[in-house]
Amino acid sequence: MRVVMMKQLAGAVLAAVFTLGFAQHSLAEAVGDYEEGYKAQALGDFSRGLPLLKQSADAGYAPAQSLLAELWEAAGANQEALEYYIKAADQGDPRGEMGLAKLYAAGKAVKQDTAKAAELLKRAAERDYGEALKAIVSAYTNGVFGLPVDLEQAKVWNARFRVVEDKLLAERAKIDKEKADKEKADKEKADKEKADKEKAKAEAGK
Repeated sequence: MRVVMMKQLAGAVLAAVFTLGFAQHSLAEAVGDYEEGYKAQALGDFSRGLPLLKQSADAGYAPAQSLLAELWEAAGANQEALEYYIKAADQGDPRGEMGLAKLYAAGKAVKQDTAKAAELLKRAAERDYGEALKAIVSAYTNGVFGLPVDLEQAKVWNARFRVVEDKLLAERAKIDKEKADKEKADKEKADKEKADKEKAKAEAGK
């Protein structure tokens, strides 16, 4: 299922990048585009969400840049992902820092540099970014990501992660509910349209 979704994302990203052109936007417009685009893609509406995200990213909005970088990476376009991760990380965006850390750790699109990866990971974790907090706990537990085994540090970061995780779960539950409500509303609308057509057809046959 995840592989299929990644392929769908890849196709949508490539379509958004190569077939659409955008005018310059102000920061306020870029933020609005990101918020609308993020919500749309989270609800599965990629054809609407991805163009908005790209528009926001190209206007210089860091959260949009880091999310678009993730989609580039999912599409296998690591060089493009690197470009957007750097743009986001340079603005102090933790999602961008985390994504860039993973590229350095794996040596994807850049020369492998575990020291740089560890530095970026710590920066993202200090900003309470959930994925980075989880990764740094694992890093100090297992001695990966350029960090040594340090169970005391792992314990400290794990406590911090648990606090953030509760907030993330609440946000995820909200998005899932919105998606379910949208699917229900769409089904009800389709059922009503079908019933209206059948009624009209029946009345026309009298």
